[in-house]
Amino acid sequence: MKILRLDLKSLKKTLLLLSVPVTLLWPFIVYYALKVNAEIVLVTAMIFFFTWRTVAIGNVKKQGLILLKATRIASIVVIMLALSSWFLKRYTLLHYYPVVINAVFLGAFLFSLIKPPTVITCFAMLTEATITPAMLSYTFKVTCIWCVFFTFNGMMAFFTVLSGDDELWLLWNGCISYLIAGAIMGGEFLIRMHIKKHADQE
Repeated sequence: MKILRLDLKSLKKTLLLLSVPVTLLWPFIVYYALKVNAEIVLVTAMIFFFTWRTVAIGNVKKQGLILLKATRIASIVVIMLALSSWFLKRYTLLHYYPVVINAVFLGAFLFSLIKPPTVITCFAMLTEATITPAMLSYTFKVTCIWCVFFTFNGMMAFFTVLSGDDELWLLWNGCISYLIAGAIMGGEFLIRMHIKKHADQE
């Protein structure tokens, strides 16, 4: 029984890790499925995947609670979007899922600014023993930057839906937005290492 529990736990962890690339590739999955008229398959896959992710993410440390809630809310809204597209037979509604994701995470980050600790401060708490006032100021600014990103990215995602250009939608939501997010994360990491090194020298 113990071995079975361990196997189920490791399987759950493996599937959660695999869900990351699947999530990143989702714009390509949506694009291709709609192109080959596999709408029912796509809707079924969306409902199954996001339902499973909502249930499987499980418990997290207190510091990650706000992102856990945001992920669950986003998944539930995407499921509702998929069901709506099926009932209304308007499968182009599935293009709105990046807009939903950005809106939910914008809400989570904004909420953390109003009711600290901020999301980025929570991340810092996972790796830092103590959070100094200078670090709190820094993480607040980084959270603000992510709010700007989610606002801009959500607006662009909405624009690509309204444009009716599937290739533009895929280019932005499956490529450019990831590059911008990656640049923010990479730049933030380098700045954080510089600040930490400077603080250690003092």
